[in-house]
Amino acid sequence: MGPICSYKKIKNTIKCNNYFDDIQQFINSNLRTHQRISLNFKSCYLSQENVSGIATALSNCQNLQTLILDIESKRICFDRISILSSGLEQCTNLQTLIIDIEDCLIQDEGLIKISRSIEKCVAIQQLKLFLRNNGLGPKGISGLGSSLGKLKILESLELQFLGNDQKAEGMTSLGSSLSNCLSLKILDIEMSYNQLNQQAAQNLGSLVALLPYLQDLSLSLGLNNIGDDGLSNLAQNISKCITLQYFQLNLFENNIGSSGVIALGDNLQKCLNLQKLNLTLSNNYISCRGLTNLCSFLVGETSLKDLNLNFSNQKEILGESQDAYLKLEKNSNLENFTLELKQNH
Repeated sequence: MGPICSYKKIKNTIKCNNYFDDIQQFINSNLRTHQRISLNFKSCYLSQENVSGIATALSNCQNLQTLILDIESKRICFDRISILSSGLEQCTNLQTLIIDIEDCLIQDEGLIKISRSIEKCVAIQQLKLFLRNNGLGPKGISGLGSSLGKLKILESLELQFLGNDQKAEGMTSLGSSLSNCLSLKILDIEMSYNQLNQQAAQNLGSLVALLPYLQDLSLSLGLNNIGDDGLSNLAQNISKCITLQYFQLNLFENNIGSSGVIALGDNLQKCLNLQKLNLTLSNNYISCRGLTNLCSFLVGETSLKDLNLNFSNQKEILGESQDAYLKLEKNSNLENFTLELKQNH
């Protein structure tokens, strides 16, 4: 057990009083005194006996407010996820929960079980779920959304589902449920390489438009097939987020052309409180016209202080980018500005 720990994989560092990377050490610790703990069991053998021990120990952490749980095992099965969830649902005083289950292939049934345990922790205000490469489909995301919709005081949510298989159905179910989380101020969704299409982008946008207090939005949707129409629909909904201050959008390799980027710029100028904007649209089909028009719209963003644009590796010829620079130079409110165009044809 160590003194202070910080979780490196999340955007905002969360400090814990106690750190455990040994299962027996955690089980034998003074469980009732724990308030903020990190359990890093990525290198541990998660036998049924060990998982049962973890679950029982968690159920005795009655004063726990912050929990970081990090596991990685291709051999963990649904039965063991179910056991672990039974302990998690007893932690009803949790305010911050971070779960990192990477490459475990828990599939939809496992995610639904975890989700049902999370919904019983009604005091949660900050939730982060890292579930990369777990064989998750629309059914699992639907179950997750249903459970998250019951967390009425949830303010910050981060979901990472890189390398699963969500498609449009998963986004529809997630969006319709998350719209009940009216207290959300921070939303961070990572769904790169998930076979998302135009409809998925529209469904995601519809969700965002229904969150009245949203201030910080990050969407990482690279290596999908959203296209111009999908980006246009997404942008139209984001323009309705009148409280938005920070927006990060990653649409690396999504078959997007100039019309989609122009629609994005047209709608972003309606976000009157936007202060920081990060756009990554590399490896698409955007021309110089698209980039220049986007910059023309952003010139009118008087609240914008920090702007980062990445338009590298376009499959169309961007040509001279000087016009884009000159247009943004007219925005005297910008304090930081970067435009990346490397390795373009």
